[in-house]
Amino acid sequence: MNGRDGTTRALRLLGGAAALITIATAAIALFASRSRIVTLVSDDSYYYLQVAKNLAATGTSTFDGVTRTSGYHPLFAILLAALHALLHPAPDAYVRLMLGLNVALHALAGMVLYRAGCRLRDRLTGALAAVFYLVNPHAALWSLSGMEAALSGFTLSLFFLALVTPLRDFSRIAFAGTAAALAVLARTDNLAVVLLATPVILFAHEGPFARRLAAALTVAMSAIAALGLWTLYIHAATGTWIQGSAQIKMLIREYKVSGMEFLEAMAFTFDVFQKFAVKSFVKTPALKYVLLVALIAGAGVFRVPLRRAWFPAYLAMLPLALAGAYALKLTRTATWYYVPPVLALTLLAAMLARRLLDLDSPRSRAVAAVLALLVAAEGLGYFAVKTARGRNVYQRDMLELAEWMHDHLPPGSTVGAWDSGIYSFYSGLRVVNLDGLMNNDIAELMEANRPLWPAWRAHGVDSVANYELWYAGNPGQYWQYWKDKDIRYIAGSTRWLRNIPETWDGARRIVLREPGAQYSTSPKALYEIQWGQD
Repeated sequence: MNGRDGTTRALRLLGGAAALITIATAAIALFASRSRIVTLVSDDSYYYLQVAKNLAATGTSTFDGVTRTSGYHPLFAILLAALHALLHPAPDAYVRLMLGLNVALHALAGMVLYRAGCRLRDRLTGALAAVFYLVNPHAALWSLSGMEAALSGFTLSLFFLALVTPLRDFSRIAFAGTAAALAVLARTDNLAVVLLATPVILFAHEGPFARRLAAALTVAMSAIAALGLWTLYIHAATGTWIQGSAQIKMLIREYKVSGMEFLEAMAFTFDVFQKFAVKSFVKTPALKYVLLVALIAGAGVFRVPLRRAWFPAYLAMLPLALAGAYALKLTRTATWYYVPPVLALTLLAAMLARRLLDLDSPRSRAVAAVLALLVAAEGLGYFAVKTARGRNVYQRDMLELAEWMHDHLPPGSTVGAWDSGIYSFYSGLRVVNLDGLMNNDIAELMEANRPLWPAWRAHGVDSVANYELWYAGNPGQYWQYWKDKDIRYIAGSTRWLRNIPETWDGARRIVLREPGAQYSTSPKALYEIQWGQD
């Protein structure tokens, strides 16, 4: 067997695994039951569906139809609003449309990465980049999260393609600027990805310096202009200048760190940093195995001319730069935050794998086979386990609670909830977000450290829903207000029920449904908490 045959077989193995994962992802998106889908889709994705539905119906930026919100990224919301305006789908069909769109965008990102790899070197590099990305189970699961991750991945792959395309004329510079703007509109965090790429444009490309400078400025200004337009819209729609969800997440960090000593705060910051950096590496299976083989092969694999080193250096440093930014602003990062580093490290893995295949020896052919087996095995295994078990199994409790609300609460009820996406989408009731992520009215009160109950009163909240009694251990102003107003509290789990007799003076509980342990190991039931004597 010659080197070309060995490489071809390895690529076929990876391609087959990538095809299986993509087909399985599409099948889940289109045919899985509602109770299965909610274990894979993020609750936050239902925020998008509700906001997009309101955008399509009234043109207003609101989650519950009344309160203001800017807690989302614009491009994905616009696409979902367009789908709703054109098709007016039923709830379950709307979810499938969203997931189907994500699967298509994910597959398109793989195709764009193929073009980027071809531009970097040759078609083999492109094929490696595409299959490494499509066989990545974490990237595939982004499609099923229902969030903007697949769109962010597609737009960033366009931007990376622009970065490796010779900027010989205005049309290519315009393409780079457009890709940068779309990436920022897909996810505003991508502004950092774009701005960090300007040295690549300045120093990795050939041609007159004036043209390279013009290209770098075009890309940077396009990205900044896109963010500026979104910020102006936020202000016009909500009266604030910052994205609502970002505001709350940074506020949470401020509260958490404010009570720490300096060294404790530094340790906490470093912990966020190292978790993001390490997870970026772990979530890119191809790089783990390629890097191991490259280190065994020797340092010669890493030697490249200085001009050609700018782009791989950018790809390698991007996860660390983003880790530093998030460590200074957030307390934790969700799975969709890893789109830029995984894309970057996937391209880097393809470049390294291509260098390894240049060695063309029996040893390198064996390496290709082992590498393909390892990457395919991890991709298929992790994807199978996660889709079988579910990523958010507890959200079945939330779905059951939402369906109970639909069947039992009076029409016109106004429900308050923290994780409010599933409750709002499946209950058909007006659900007011209480954590501020999708409610700028609440967010402003939280930032000013003012009581929240006036907002609940103003919004007419008559019930509160939560999948577990998480807040029962520290009732504070919440419970006193609900007790005074005789607001019912509905919960889908008994996990914290033991706290009620100690902390809820005068509370009585009514079991609405027999307990069961169908979806979790903890005792579970549906409870309604009311006030008064047993």
